[in-house]
Amino acid sequence: MALEPSALPSHQLVHDDIGTKFEAQQILAPDPSCFFITKASLYPTIRHVSITWDELVSMNMNVNRECVNLSRFYLDHEEDYINRVSPDYPQRVQGLSDEDIRLIFNNLLRCANALKMCETAIYLAIDIVHRILTQINIGTTSPYLLATALFVAQKVEPSQWGILPGSRLLSKLFGENNTHFTSTDLYGNEIVLLHYLNFHVETITPYHYVKFFSNAAGFTMQQKSLLHYLTQMCAMTPESYRYKPSALTAAGVLLVNEAFGLPCWTERLSFFTTYSPEMLASERAFLLSTWIHVTKLAQGSHPPAVFVKFSSHHFGNVSSLLSPTV
Repeated sequence: MALEPSALPSHQLVHDDIGTKFEAQQILAPDPSCFFITKASLYPTIRHVSITWDELVSMNMNVNRECVNLSRFYLDHEEDYINRVSPDYPQRVQGLSDEDIRLIFNNLLRCANALKMCETAIYLAIDIVHRILTQINIGTTSPYLLATALFVAQKVEPSQWGILPGSRLLSKLFGENNTHFTSTDLYGNEIVLLHYLNFHVETITPYHYVKFFSNAAGFTMQQKSLLHYLTQMCAMTPESYRYKPSALTAAGVLLVNEAFGLPCWTERLSFFTTYSPEMLASERAFLLSTWIHVTKLAQGSHPPAVFVKFSSHHFGNVSSLLSPTV
């Protein structure tokens, strides 16, 4: 079953369920200059920083200039992230409930785990699905949409095992005897999906900041896993698009420090994140409310996939940790 591209390239809403055929003649050739990743300046600037590099070194900070410059690069190119996906899209576009959205992303995360995808690719796939859901009605074909999003994401960010061929990816997700969704359907869906994305897959995700900010905070593996847990659970909600990924992750650092009884903030964190705690009040409130909500859902018979994932020994069972008080 393939995505129906008949509305392309006008990006009008498809009010019917995703179609069952792929009409190649309706697909426009992509512009190679904007395929997947847009070109951006290679000279990021450093903003909102009061401490100098020499002062940082004199404080015996174990820092890597290349890592810092890369972090600044991401900070300087996330301006378009906010409201790129309207936070009210589930109700406005598709009439989906919060439970519907949660189920879609639960399934996405389970599929990604079955494919052993790297974390960066998981965040890319989450972003792809959010953006696609603003434009099409998925109906009963959501598994095929999720498979296509994961197929595209793993091409941008391959796992340590490389890029899975279409046939292998489908057999892992739908079994060896699958006949409902073939490799031909998958490749057709890939082109249609990329057209809906304007051939641009967002490569700035909250996970980049998880790595940068965890190192800046000097987190242990369990503390880093808690930051990752908070960031991933929020990324799966439409409301996350009200905030910059860097600000959400920095607020996560704040909550991790509170949960482990660590100093609230340091000059080193101000340098690396460009934020202060006072700048992160709304992001902290959003993260905390999401954390509390997911913990409550986990008490039911079907805990969220993100809770189950981070309850494993690999992630230090961080989903069992209690959130700070409001």
